[in-house]
Amino acid sequence: MANIAKVKNVGKKFIEAFNTHDLMTMAAALAFYTALALAPLLLITLSVVGLLGEGAKNSLINQIQGLMGPQAATAITSIVEAANRQPHTGGVAGMFGVIFLLFSAGGVFAQLQDSLNVIWDAQGEAPTGLWSWIRKRLLSMGMVLTLGFLALVSLVVSTVLSSMFTDESQVWAVINVVISGAIFAGMFSLIYKYLPDAKLSWKDASIGGIITAVLFIIGKTLIGLYIGKSAVGSAYGAAGSLIVFLSWVYYSSIIVFAGAEFTRIISGREIESQASAKLKAK
Repeated sequence: MANIAKVKNVGKKFIEAFNTHDLMTMAAALAFYTALALAPLLLITLSVVGLLGEGAKNSLINQIQGLMGPQAATAITSIVEAANRQPHTGGVAGMFGVIFLLFSAGGVFAQLQDSLNVIWDAQGEAPTGLWSWIRKRLLSMGMVLTLGFLALVSLVVSTVLSSMFTDESQVWAVINVVISGAIFAGMFSLIYKYLPDAKLSWKDASIGGIITAVLFIIGKTLIGLYIGKSAVGSAYGAAGSLIVFLSWVYYSSIIVFAGAEFTRIISGREIESQASAKLKAK
């Protein structure tokens, strides 16, 4: 009975937090920023993966299709093809182009950071000058590169294991889910640990990462079924693939924010109201 009461209490707190923090609006904002930064994010990721050759790029696109579904992946493919048609610029112009791409992609993580601060009621020191703004952007850019590296690791491991289990589809399916779950857990743990203006322990960040990874794996399947059955993009013509992509990011963002809410509730911690936010046990 005590466990049932705890579950009910967690559920009640989650519903209250979901409404109070307006997770759906925050998810919509993150989807919008992701759409604006989609091209830079793709170019950075594909540039890193491209070090392994053209086949690696195609494998990554196939993984994106498996993650998002064929309709959402169409928007990704269109952007990649457009980028490949553009001439490459070298020298100083090319260097500034890379910096611009990193700053644009970092905007997504800046928005994610603001949303996580709302969830944890964490208000760190407000940026008071150019250097503070640059520092915040550098952190976001670091997250872009870190997650790009995780995507590269995922691709390499996936490619190696798929060659080992070519004839045993069920074994490969299970292994693929486990590997994906581990990488997602690591990715979400890093986000929860370093993005918010709150000092989370690695234990809390890891618990949150695992919870969110489980929710994300279940959620991506349900989102794929919903998008496939409801034909979200069919009414929008040529823009349909982009609408499907935005829908996927929107619902996925809700899952990430829900995982953050569960993390805070289950950890039984609250945020001190001070200039440099910290977590304390109740």
